[in-house]
Amino acid sequence: MHPSTTQPIDLSTSRVYRDYAIELSNQYERGDRSAIQQRLLQLFPANGRVLDVGCGSGADVAFLAREGFAVEGIDASDDMLQQAIRHHPEINGKLRRVACPFDLITLTSNSFDGISAQSVLMHLDASQLNQTFTELYRILAPQGVLYISLFDKRNDLDLDCRDRPGRKFHLYTESDVRQ
Repeated sequence: MHPSTTQPIDLSTSRVYRDYAIELSNQYERGDRSAIQQRLLQLFPANGRVLDVGCGSGADVAFLAREGFAVEGIDASDDMLQQAIRHHPEINGKLRRVACPFDLITLTSNSFDGISAQSVLMHLDASQLNQTFTELYRILAPQGVLYISLFDKRNDLDLDCRDRPGRKFHLYTESDVRQ
């Protein structure tokens, strides 16, 4: 893991992932990821090189590694990366601290057959999201697959689009992403 030189998301959101890393990673581990994981198997070429952006608790990194993929997980939070290793010690060495979009420049062009970014990019504002997509496409191999999920609505956000712990969410429509 290496430190980021630029803050990719607002400080309150970063603090939540630092202060609640244990609780959040435990929550992610309790969730049923089977449908998403089966979708990843369908989308990504067998034994391909895959990047999990915002790997959180490490569940998908561990799953993909067991399935024979050369997988790497990145996250902007050192605390979440530590929890990923706690939950899945077998992925130690497959994780790095990389913040979107600023640290993606450290990744080699055309190096991943698949990139998964599940429920993470919504913490980026529109400018950061555009920069991140530019970098993700740069590191994606020709014919590679980018698989993302974003929220276009949530009913638990305050007027500043923050959840109860204080994470900032940017809600994007499908047409926002396609542009």
